[in-house]
Amino acid sequence: MEHNNAFNMGIFLGVLIVTVLGLIYKKKFSKGEVKKYDERQELIRGRAYKHGFKSMVISILLLLFAEFLVGRAFLDKWVYSLIIIIVGSCVFAVYTIVFDAYFYISMNRKKYIRVLVIATVINIICAILMVFSGGLVVNGMLTIKSINIFVVLMLLVVMFAVNFRAKIDDQLSKREDED
Repeated sequence: MEHNNAFNMGIFLGVLIVTVLGLIYKKKFSKGEVKKYDERQELIRGRAYKHGFKSMVISILLLLFAEFLVGRAFLDKWVYSLIIIIVGSCVFAVYTIVFDAYFYISMNRKKYIRVLVIATVINIICAILMVFSGGLVVNGMLTIKSINIFVVLMLLVVMFAVNFRAKIDDQLSKREDED
């Protein structure tokens, strides 16, 4: 699917702005802080990378099989690629969060959760704007305008995993207090 130059420029500027703001945020708030994971976390992160990669391969196969069954492509090439990346990233994040290897030792979890909520709200707004602007589906194919919906889903899954892990941590600390 061809996009007009204004749409392409909007995507480019959006990615550029997010990258620059991310770098500024990292530089301003990291203050030379070294990300340290303990040995157990490193092992879990290694397994999470493997699971993330496997999930990307499975996503490719499932999407190809679905296209084979339908008899035609139903995703724009950009959406196809980004969904695979989102699935792999989500599997990595959820696995490491659930097994307590996502946050490094001195990481401020509340600050991370704030950033996660802000990113989710921004993507929800973008998704709503894309839905109302039309062109989400063209000729029976999901277009790049739908990608914010998938990003929102991923961010919600990650927030659910963070909340789930926090509840596990609370229960573990209560048990330790009782003993």
